[in-house]
Amino acid sequence: MKSDKDSGKGKFSIPDLLKLKHSAMMIIEKYIIPAFKYIYKSQALRYSPYIFSLAALYFSCQANNIAKESSEEERQISRQYFEPAVHLRANISSADGSRPHIILTNEGPVKATLLELRIYELRYDMNKHKIDYAVSKESWNHDSLNPHESRTFIMWGNWLKYEYYKGLSITEKRPIEHYILEAYLSYHRDSDLRFYQRRAFYFFDSDGHILKENDVLNNTVFSEVLAAARTSRLDSMLEETSTKLNTDILHSVPN
Repeated sequence: MKSDKDSGKGKFSIPDLLKLKHSAMMIIEKYIIPAFKYIYKSQALRYSPYIFSLAALYFSCQANNIAKESSEEERQISRQYFEPAVHLRANISSADGSRPHIILTNEGPVKATLLELRIYELRYDMNKHKIDYAVSKESWNHDSLNPHESRTFIMWGNWLKYEYYKGLSITEKRPIEHYILEAYLSYHRDSDLRFYQRRAFYFFDSDGHILKENDVLNNTVFSEVLAAARTSRLDSMLEETSTKLNTDILHSVPN
């Protein structure tokens, strides 16, 4: 059986509890209450709402700037995967009474810059089975084409007439089907100046009509000529025929 002394072991007596309470009150009165009074009377506390508002505004602006920079980086990256797509539509025949012309349209989502359009006269050598002659006839330079924007380029040379090539055909003893007109287009992507080029070919038949590539795809008369034109390299041909090179008209087209 436990004694009364043992049963009270580990417990505070009433005098001890009174001393502990007195000590706690002294700590509160001496340290905690003065600390709250100091904070309450502090000048900083009066302006704390303004300080917190300014801090919130600052962090909001910083977050907004970070979001803008991230968005701009995403746009720059996305632009690298978008390409200008400048399409070429030519009306070389003047049968409808209008001047022969070429229309360039940027059907892509980004701007095309530094456009150059040239018209070449090519001649096919049936013995060598290749294009052996290239002459630059007209050329245009244009600064830029925005998405879905078009520009029209008028051709003025008399060399577009059927009679011109009919005369050459007789003089050179070369079939008129072996004279080709090429529209060569080059341009760049505005964001990084990536280079693009397009080539389109036009032919004369014996009846004086000007035919597009699609018109001669299944025509045996033009099959070898078209294949040679598509695989020809203008840079090497122009170098070889430098004495024959004749740029009749150079156009500079403003925006």
